[in-house]
Amino acid sequence: LELRRAMQQPDQVYPYTAINLALAHIDDRLAQEPPGTQLAMQLRYDRIVGRTEALRTLEAIADYEGMLDEGIEPPAYVHYAAARSYLQRERPEEALQALEVAEQLAPNDLEIQIEKFYAYISLARYEEAITLADNLVAQLDPVVQEENSRVVTPNETRTRARIIASMGRAYADQMEDAQLMLGELLAEAPNNPGARYSLGNIYRYRGWQNKSLPEYNQVLTMDPKLLPARTSYAQAKIEQQEYPQANSELRIVQPLHPGNKAVMDLNEEWLLYRSWQLLVDATWGKSTGDTFGSNQHEINAWLFTKPVKDNYRFYLRTFDNYAKFNDGSPSRRKAAAGAEYRKGVWTARGEVNWNRTESDDTGFAGRVDYRINDEWTAGGTLEINSYLTQLRAYRADIDSNLLSGDIRFARDESYSAGLGIGAQDYDDGNLQLSLVGDSRMRFVNKFKYKLDGLANFSITTHSDGDDTVYYAPERQADLSVGAQNIWQQYRRYDAGLTHRLTGQVGVN
Repeated sequence: LELRRAMQQPDQVYPYTAINLALAHIDDRLAQEPPGTQLAMQLRYDRIVGRTEALRTLEAIADYEGMLDEGIEPPAYVHYAAARSYLQRERPEEALQALEVAEQLAPNDLEIQIEKFYAYISLARYEEAITLADNLVAQLDPVVQEENSRVVTPNETRTRARIIASMGRAYADQMEDAQLMLGELLAEAPNNPGARYSLGNIYRYRGWQNKSLPEYNQVLTMDPKLLPARTSYAQAKIEQQEYPQANSELRIVQPLHPGNKAVMDLNEEWLLYRSWQLLVDATWGKSTGDTFGSNQHEINAWLFTKPVKDNYRFYLRTFDNYAKFNDGSPSRRKAAAGAEYRKGVWTARGEVNWNRTESDDTGFAGRVDYRINDEWTAGGTLEINSYLTQLRAYRADIDSNLLSGDIRFARDESYSAGLGIGAQDYDDGNLQLSLVGDSRMRFVNKFKYKLDGLANFSITTHSDGDDTVYYAPERQADLSVGAQNIWQQYRRYDAGLTHRLTGQVGVN
């Protein structure tokens, strides 16, 4: 009874102290009780439940597996508690096995079905998860009538099942369907906090950072202590590069709910923001032609420090570029040191670079990006002694400076397009002007297979035409279309493996 009281105190912010005290009393009583008695078995069952609630999941799992090894068949609620511990430890296969046993013992238990839904999601068995959730919604009456009363109220259990069914589609990357389902639910129950903060999550998943915050704010106005809404709000602030606000939220909720999954996810995202970061881009190509080299490679790497005063971080960069031509094989090796600023809608980066082998050939590169709203972003680049100088020009001691601007529209996860213009001034007198564009549209969006259509174009002019030692046609236009096939091979929590196969055809 002491344990159950400790587990059922909704006004108690930090319940683990009371639960652990009750567990200590259970251990004391078990030490006095002969093994195998009805009371001893009841205490062992309750200890698994209590350890799960107190997030002592490894102990709960050890107790449960010890029971099974002894040939004991515990009741459904013990299998359910063990399954929750397995899921907390990211062991969904064992969780599902325990839940299937619990389901046989208590086929009408809603909590068992909901936990089974999350086990399916963790195993990337999306179709089974969504079918299970939809069946729950279909089985539950929309309204309930209080006993000995004519009062009819909405069935909150069915509402919860509808939210779960919509989020199942979100986890399976069916964002539009999830948003529609939550929109229908909120049209019926506009003040339902679970549905509203879930809709805020969907907006974030779709890339709509600004649109998510009013949903979280409305929920927190109704219930300032609602933990999922607070952690989601803080995650949105990290994505919006409003780091102090996110940190203040984390500092409030973490001491009170240290083992809560939503708090742990928020803390992990915060630790990632506070970490060093290494980015490496490597490309290699082989061609029968010799315009840009019959064999070429490029390696571009950045090492970023931890953030300094929330919004700044510094970095070191290395750049290696090589190509093989009939008349030689030039290479360029540069190093750089720079700083990056990130706050709100602005991201800016600037660096000084130099020739890594000869310690000369100093240059500058900078980039500024501005997020106009949830759909539009714009940016610009300035490079003195540009990285994009062609290798044939570089071999002839010809440098270039680059100024470019671009704008991008991303409607949602299924459609985006961009347009950019640039001017590259070579010091041999040649001026290159360029206009480039690209677009992507998703035509097929299955649980584990997606098909995107691609289109790209570029128009380039050079003031000196063909009077250069490097490739510089007076006018050139390129157009290509194609498709990208995407197969999800494996997904388990934060780890995943995806195969992509892209094919394009074009003219120039």
